[in-house]
Amino acid sequence: MGGSGREPLSILFTHYGEPWIRGSEQVLIDLTTNLDRDRFNPVVWCNQAPVGEALEKAGLTVYRQDFTSFFNYGSPRFNASRYLSFVAEGLRIVKKHRIALLHSNGAAPHQWLMPVALRARLPLVAHLHTNYLRRERFASLLHQATAIVGVSQSVVGEFLTDGVPQNRLKVIHNGIVQERFRLGRCAELRKTLGIADDAIVVASVGSLIERKGMDLLVRSLARLGDPNMHLVIAGEGPQRPALQCLAADSGVQSRVHFLGYCADISPVYATADIAALASRSEAFGLAAAEASYFSLPVVAHNLPGVSEVIENGRTGLLVPVENVEALAKALQQLAANPEKREQMGAAGKDRVQQRFSVQRMVSSFEALYQGLVDQTEAANAGARLVMRPYFQLFGNRYRKNLEGAVPLA
Repeated sequence: MGGSGREPLSILFTHYGEPWIRGSEQVLIDLTTNLDRDRFNPVVWCNQAPVGEALEKAGLTVYRQDFTSFFNYGSPRFNASRYLSFVAEGLRIVKKHRIALLHSNGAAPHQWLMPVALRARLPLVAHLHTNYLRRERFASLLHQATAIVGVSQSVVGEFLTDGVPQNRLKVIHNGIVQERFRLGRCAELRKTLGIADDAIVVASVGSLIERKGMDLLVRSLARLGDPNMHLVIAGEGPQRPALQCLAADSGVQSRVHFLGYCADISPVYATADIAALASRSEAFGLAAAEASYFSLPVVAHNLPGVSEVIENGRTGLLVPVENVEALAKALQQLAANPEKREQMGAAGKDRVQQRFSVQRMVSSFEALYQGLVDQTEAANAGARLVMRPYFQLFGNRYRKNLEGAVPLA
C-alpha cells in the first residue's frame, strides 16, 4: 500500500488532552494537515472539541470519545469495561478505515492503542512531546511501541536507560509553519501598550504556569532596574494574579504587560527586541524556535531540549536554571548591544529555516510511516510484546532489595 498509483495509507492519530490548542495539539494539527494526501490519509480520534473541530474544518475525518487513562499519578481506579471500550472502538475504526499504522500523540493514548496494535497486527508510533517519569512510561506501555519518537534527544534518552534498543528510538524536532506568521516590525502594539519607540522590549510567550518561569523574568526585570526595558508576556493561566502581584510588589508593574492568550503571536515578536524563555523544564522549546524565526536573539535556560534549538553565543544566550542574576545579566548584555542582537537574530532565523520547518518535520514522519508499514508487510507482523524493559526494571529492584537486606546472624 502507499506510494504513487496506490491507495493512500490510512493512519489513525489518537490524542488525549485538555480543551485547548497549545503545544502538542498544534503539532498534531500541523502534522496531519501537511501530510502528502496522495500517500497518506489521516484519521483522528480525540477527546476534546477544539482540536477535533479544527481538524474537521481542515477536511479530516474525526472521531471524539471521552478518554480516561489509568495506573498513573492521580488516575481514577481502573475500570476494565471502560478501558476495553476504548480498545473496541479503536478496532472498529481500524477496520472501517483500513488503518495501516497507529500514531499516539502523547503517552496516554498508547495505553489503549497497544492492544489494538497487537490485535490488528499494526505498527504503533508513540510521539512524545515531554519527558515522562518512569512510572508514566511503564503505565502507558510506551516500551511496547514499534517506534518511540521524541521531540528532543532528552525525551528519548530516558528510554535507553529503560533498556529500549536505540533502533526503536528516533528524534523528530517540532517544526513551525512559517506561513502562519506575519513578519515585519509592529509599531501599533507598542503604541497600544504605551511603550516608547526607543525602549527595549523583551517578549515571552507561554502559559502562565509555574513550569514556564514567568516569575523569573519579572524578578530579572526588577533586578536590572532599567526604566527603558519592558517585558511583554503573551499567555494565560492560573498564575496570572500572582504574577501581577509580583510585578507590583517589585516596582515594575508599569513595565510588565500581560496580553493574555494570543492566537496570533506575530505582533508580539514583531514588537520585541529580545525573546526570553525562562521555563524550569522544557522538552523542546517551540517558542524559542518561533522567536528565532522572527530574527530575535533568545535568552533561555540551559535545558537539554532548549539547547537543541538555541546555539549558545550564536543564536542566543543560555543561562543556568533558576538563576535570576544570570538571566538579568544576559538580558542586559543583549539590550546594550544592538549589533549583537542583529547578528544572533539573523543566525537564529537561518537555523530555524534549515532545521525546524514543518516541511522537515512532516517529511521525517512520512519516511518513518512508510518504512514501518513496508517492514510490517514484509514480515507479516506488526506490534509485538517487548519484555526486556520489564525484566530490567524488576531485576534492578531485586538487586536493590538484596543490597538492602540485613544478613542473618
